[in-house]
Amino acid sequence: MKNYLEQLIKKVPKENKGYNYISTIEISIPVSMCAINVIRRKETGLQLAEEIIMKLIDNDVTTVIELSEILGLDKEIIDDVVGKLYIKEFITVTAGNCILASKGKKVMESLKEVKLEQGTIAPVFINLITGEIYTDKYSNQADNYVKKDNVLNGKIKINLEYFNERFGDIKDIFDIQQKAYGATKLSKISLYKIESVEENKIQYLNIKSNLYKNKTGEEIEIISQDNIIQKIQSEILEQMINQNKFKYTFKNRNKYKMLSNDEWETKINDKNDGIRKLIKDYNKADRNEEQMISEKFYRIYKADRIIIENELELMIEELSNGVKEINIYINRLGDILFDEEYIIPLCKAIKKGSKIIIYYNFENNLDKTLSSARNNFPEIKNIEIKKEESVFEELIINFENRYEIKTQYYDIKVFGDKYITKSISSIYNLN
Repeated sequence: MKNYLEQLIKKVPKENKGYNYISTIEISIPVSMCAINVIRRKETGLQLAEEIIMKLIDNDVTTVIELSEILGLDKEIIDDVVGKLYIKEFITVTAGNCILASKGKKVMESLKEVKLEQGTIAPVFINLITGEIYTDKYSNQADNYVKKDNVLNGKIKINLEYFNERFGDIKDIFDIQQKAYGATKLSKISLYKIESVEENKIQYLNIKSNLYKNKTGEEIEIISQDNIIQKIQSEILEQMINQNKFKYTFKNRNKYKMLSNDEWETKINDKNDGIRKLIKDYNKADRNEEQMISEKFYRIYKADRIIIENELELMIEELSNGVKEINIYINRLGDILFDEEYIIPLCKAIKKGSKIIIYYNFENNLDKTLSSARNNFPEIKNIEIKKEESVFEELIINFENRYEIKTQYYDIKVFGDKYITKSISSIYNLN
């Protein structure tokens, strides 16, 4: 595969000194998308004609004819301005005489008209874990979560009381929007009151994160390119331990053979030290050195070895190229149909014309499993599935007897009474 090395480098988790990498998970942070109904205070400067006419009325020039003569303007123009002042309740008209109303007298003191108007600030987003309020949607913010089990429970209740407590933050957003497109030289608009809140829907910040376990203890560290994960790390761990979040990643009991930290580290590094060194060297190499490292890598990357972390999907896709038939042997059928590391590259192989046969031992509800899997990956309908009596102790993928991938599963105790199942996959060159 062209650029296999470059793609692998992007997938391999970064080293975290004193810790072992254990898994990559998608963490979904709930975000409330709201519309905030507000009352805004609008100060508008008087039009020049309105100001002059009100001043003249205040000085006993009270009829349209008198105003027309003094200003030298047509009576129709004066009628129009007087009509507007009357509608605004700045003046009253009695027996043809204009008189300043109390509202007009107040306006004359500042020469500004003040109105309270209804408005809406939307959309406004509230991070239900951190409380961050913002209006520009993040690039990784979506209507759907990746896995329901990985959605954190929100800590913030969205209601009018909450927004009144955060009035200053809402005012800042309001002011920024007014500077952008709401205000003019003749008017000044400010936030007066928050009236109500409409919560339209919940969205999610989906953030891919790496989990690491301390080599000598049970401490877990979560690392992501998104800084928000570091800020809420204690909250994530609390929900893992006490609210049973990520229960399909962190299980309450072990199912497979247990491995200690040292045993795990020994197994995952078996016969791949050379590959790992080349990846490290490539990351700090100049262009000439990159070519030399690439040549070394492509000479050995399909040799018998342990497949390194997050490489499996890439390797299955690589070994599937040009293969007419792929045979898979597995104990429980669902373990492969719902594992994206396996099924995504296998679906790609189907599209390229490969025939895939899965031999399995058991599945609790075959029809339901197949129906659900096909909804996620329609290509699965083209996979030939056969039940076998002979027990498969490990997952085996055979690529026309050219190469074979074997996978074994182990459990590691990570913290408290929580366990994580880890797979170790090996490539074997059968040529």
